[in-house]
Amino acid sequence: MLILGLLKRWFERAGGPLPYFSRQTLRVGGELAFYQALRRALPQHVMICPKVRLADVINCSGEDWKQGVRRAHFAEASRFVIADSDSNAIVLAV
Repeated sequence: MLILGLLKRWFERAGGPLPYFSRQTLRVGGELAFYQALRRALPQHVMICPKVRLADVINCSGEDWKQGVRRAHFAEASRFVIADSDSNAIVLAV
């Protein structure tokens, strides 16, 4: 919240007020219930990362990138990525 406030003040000085505001929570409704169920079901040594872009989890070759494959297919977001909390190694994307 502090960083958002500082950025807001900086941008307001640069050219007027911004239309953005802070969300109260990362997850709501069914997404929050699913997160809580995952948290209870998974071992303590893994972390749950919400709303991760597929482009952050998978990659493609340079040739495929040139053909636009990555841009076309990687805009989707995974609801949760499960990763090892020590190494950050990806275990599962949901």
